[in-house]
Order: sequence, then C-alpha cells, then structure tokens
Amino acid sequence: MSQENIEFRWLDWKVVGSDTVVFRLEDDTIIKARITLTKAGVSVKLGPNNQPTYIIEAQLLPPIVVPKNRRFYAPPPPTPPQIKKDTGIGIEPTRK
Repeated sequence: MSQENIEFRWLDWKVVGSDTVVFRLEDDTIIKARITLTKAGVSVKLGPNNQPTYIIEAQLLPPIVVPKNRRFYAPPPPTPPQIKKDTGIGIEPTRK
C-alpha cells in the first residue's frame, strides 16, 4: 500500500512569553537554553483521526556562562586521524 504525500501550508508565528529557559547547575554554571522556530506547517486536510498534522522545526541556542573560579583543564578531543579503528569510535579515514 503506497502512501500519498500530505499537502501542507506554511504558518507564521510569534513568541508568546519567554523563549529562554535558565538552569543553574550545582557548580553555579548558568545554562540559558533559547529555542526558536525555523519552520512551522499544518496539513491542508485533516488526518484519519480528524486532527491536523503539524510539521515543526526548531533550533536550540544554548549559551553557557561558567564562573571563572569553576574552570578546569582537559585534553582536547582526538582529531579523526588519532582515532584508532580498534576502539570502535569514529570512522577510519579513507586513503587512496
């Protein structure tokens, strides 16, 4: 049974209330998670459950504020050539 494509129309939107949620971690690091819509659409026809179908795309923008006295140092993550195949992590670069 093949499924037909559903026709959608684009929707405009506006922010109602705050678009930011603020979290304080136990080490006093502040994470401000801001979300914004990038696309919103609704189906032209109602679905089998008599409800419209929505397509929503969003983007999360998480700026992080770390207190100066809570910083630490760690080695940088490995770059692709340093990842070994036997670790099961990453993809071995192809060589020609």
